[in-house]
Amino acid sequence: MKLKQFILNNYNAPLEINLHSANGTTGTIKVSWIKNGALKTVWEKGKQQTINGHQEILGLLKQHE
Repeated sequence: MKLKQFILNNYNAPLEINLHSANGTTGTIKVSWIKNGALKTVWEKGKQQTINGHQEILGLLKQHE
């Protein structure tokens, strides 16, 4: 939820963000979006890396606009 709020607060365009859980089975946070009908994954790392990587994730999303 913290990553979702960070992206919503810092991305300069309207977004719809959907979250789902793997019920704690993977330990991986994956950030993807659908562009031109194709799923593009820009981040797939562990929880601690994700907590420390919010700014990097935002940059990756902006790169893939």
